[in-house]
Formats: sequence, C-alpha cells, structure tokens
Amino acid sequence: MESAPTDATISVIVTYGRRAEEALRERASLLDLTHDTIFVRDMNDVITYWNRGAEELYGWKKEEAVGRITHQLLQTMFPAPLEEINEELLDGGRWQGEITHTKRDGTQVVVASRWSLKRDDLGRPLAILETNNDITSRKLGEEKLQRSESYLAEAQRLSHTGSFGWSVLSGEIYWSEETYEIFEFDKAAKPTLELAMQRVHPDDRAFVQRTLDRSSNETTNFDIEHRLLMPDDAVKHLHVLAHASKDSSGNLEFVGAVMDITATKQAEEAQRRSEEQWRDVFENNPTMYFMVDAAGKVLAVNPFGAQQLGYAVNDLIGQPVLSVFDESDRKTVQTNL
Repeated sequence: MESAPTDATISVIVTYGRRAEEALRERASLLDLTHDTIFVRDMNDVITYWNRGAEELYGWKKEEAVGRITHQLLQTMFPAPLEEINEELLDGGRWQGEITHTKRDGTQVVVASRWSLKRDDLGRPLAILETNNDITSRKLGEEKLQRSESYLAEAQRLSHTGSFGWSVLSGEIYWSEETYEIFEFDKAAKPTLELAMQRVHPDDRAFVQRTLDRSSNETTNFDIEHRLLMPDDAVKHLHVLAHASKDSSGNLEFVGAVMDITATKQAEEAQRRSEEQWRDVFENNPTMYFMVDAAGKVLAVNPFGAQQLGYAVNDLIGQPVLSVFDESDRKTVQTNL
C-alpha cells in the first residue's frame, strides 16, 4: 500500500508550485515594458500577474486586477466554447484566436490572443501566460470593407453591371461576381481572355479583338458595345468600357465595367418597331391625320390629308391647323383637337 503524503511533503509541493509560479511572474514582469497586454492566470483563471500594457488597455490597475477571475473581469467572448479552447490548450500547450474583452469603461475591444501553458517538472499544468494585441481598429476596417464590398455587389446585381481587371502582360483577369453572372460562367472557372471570347457573338469577335489589340498597343481606353451568344442561343447585348493604366512595375492593365444592356436594346427595338408601324399607318392610311402642338400649329400631316385639302405636306407644316380648313369645318376640327 502507498503511504499517504506527509504534511512536510505537501508543504514542499505547495512551496515548489508557488516558487515556479513566482518565477513565471518574474519573467513576465520583464515584459512590463511592452505595450502588449500580458497577464498570468492560474488554472482557475485567477489573475496572478497584470502588466502595464494590460492596465493601459483595460483600465484596471494591477492591484485591482490581481486576484480577480479573468473571464469575469473582462467579460470574455470566445470564438468557441471555453471547454474546447481549454482542451486544445492542455493538449498542445498553446492556443491562439480572436476574442472580445470589455474594458473598465464598458467599451469592447477585439484582441488577437495567444495563450501559453506553463507546466511544472512533473508535467502538471501550473499557469497560463496570455498575451493580447488590440486589433479593434483593424477589425472595424475589415467589417467596413466587407460592408462596402457587399453594397457594391448588390448595386452591381441590381444594375446588371460587373467589373473586371486585366493585366495585359500576365494575362491575369479579375471578374466580379456579377461579371460571372453576365457571362454565365461558374464562379469556379478561372477567368481568361479566351474564356470571355468564347461567349462573344461570332459576328462580333473580330471587332472585339481589333478593339482589344488597338487599346493594348496604343495604351488607350476603350468603350464598345457588342453581343454575347449564350449556350442556349440567347443573345445578350453588352456595353464594355475600360480605363488603361500602368501598375507599379509599369505594365499595362485595364480596369473596367461590363453592363448588360439587353433589356435596353430590346426596349429600343420594340420602340423602333412601334414607330415603324405607326409611320406606316400615318403615311399610308386613307384617313386624314394631323399632329398639332399645344398652340394648334401643324407638326405633321399625312399625304392623304394634305391631298384632300389641296396642299403639299411641307406647305402645311407650321401653319395654324384651323387656317387650312373652310369655316364650315373649323368648328368640327376645333372640337376634335
């Protein structure tokens, strides 16, 4: 049978543990010169050392923080359950991640945190050294950038406008999400000039290639419209414009926008057909047609109407419409204006 440890043995173990922890605190105190926050806590998360950087960041003096439970004092918000984090710390001796702390004045800070586990000579966990760097400004900047990119993506989606970048020397091309949507390529596809040209309508390829060659050779902007022929034989109309510039190495690159103007082109075509149909009716219908402005002056008259009144079409343009009718007809005409 194993004999129970004596009081002297227990005293030695406790004394050894205290000395080891004191040695850790002494080494940590050398880091009092850094602006990083550094503190030591025991295995119950009670703070045993609190450096000057921690005082400056969190607002509690050393004598106020020592003896407090870390995560209660700082209201720590973890990226994962604390049990999982502690398990990783015990297994590997280290853990790092981003956590959120609350300062004495109630404001929150995001820190890049690194934990190192100190063990005694018998391998038993003794204390934890925690080093934190304030990354709040960087995180706010990242969030602002993410929101900006999100707003831009939504604006591009709503306006059917994509963006692109093209390095002529390397051939590297960047496409925004909406550009992928316009060309109807899977986002896993690597954008290349050859890939884009696959979608260009066969009747427009030579024109597009000449434009790109000329702009590349002369370092000039380009602004063109052309068509795409999609796999389902649908035709899209694009307005593409790009600005030529040089990168930091002096190599030519283009930054531009791709706008899907198919709906506009379809509306213009519908309007053109409608105008042609109306013109056909206006010009060839055996009915007298006049167009007059608010003052009653003739803007247009169809050939049949002019002939019926004994005039040439051009003779009536600009004349008061009532003046070309007999008095007996003027009242009827005026009623219909």
